[in-house]
Amino acid sequence: MAKSPKRRILIVMVVALAVVAVGIIAIQRLSASNPIEGRMEVREFEVTSRYPGRIMELRVEEGDYVRVGDTLAIIDAPGKKSRKKPNKEAFMVLQQTRASYDRAEREYFQAKRLYEEGIINETERDEAFASYKAMEAQVKVAEEMNNIAHETAQIARAEGEVSGIYRHIGEQIGRDQPIMTISEMNDMWGEFEIDGSKRSGIEKGTTLSVYVPAFDKEIDMEVYYTDSSSIKTRPINSLDGLRPGMMLRIK
Repeated sequence: MAKSPKRRILIVMVVALAVVAVGIIAIQRLSASNPIEGRMEVREFEVTSRYPGRIMELRVEEGDYVRVGDTLAIIDAPGKKSRKKPNKEAFMVLQQTRASYDRAEREYFQAKRLYEEGIINETERDEAFASYKAMEAQVKVAEEMNNIAHETAQIARAEGEVSGIYRHIGEQIGRDQPIMTISEMNDMWGEFEIDGSKRSGIEKGTTLSVYVPAFDKEIDMEVYYTDSSSIKTRPINSLDGLRPGMMLRIK
């Protein structure tokens, strides 16, 4: 019995749809098996000493966030000044001032708690606060005097996160040896190695949908730099928790 024209058309359509579906699946599998991979990068600032000496103090730990002007470390560098006694005196004054500041801070927060519990009056709380702020100002003065005396305070010249500390208190360091690294978290980008066969349609200003496995999430990133073998991208919107070294994938 001959098939009706309508039935033949239906069979052809089913076959065509099946071919298209298979093709789509094949393309998806090919794309999934051969994605463009990259990772988040960050600009880093290396803190070094201009003079050889001994690390007397480290003011920060790995993971701390620092701002420009923050003191990172104090180094006793005999080669910087021949008169070592004033340097030691300035350092001792600084240590004593800090101890007084810590005590004033504890007393203020205790007074604040007692005031909230109704045990002391407002005047007593305010007096403790004034002493606390006065000692805070004295610490800043002592730090400045100590820095001038030593002339070896390592000051942050970039804002970011302390991502590595390579020396310890009491350790000798040489000139230009790294003490720590600061990752400038406000200057992160995604970098991908990409050959010419995958570059079609990707140019400066292109917006890409990028998968971040750490969050199981896709984010939009804009291409801001390209060369013959790589592209660099920045997130269009901020993503909390995005860190240097995280893997990225363009599907």
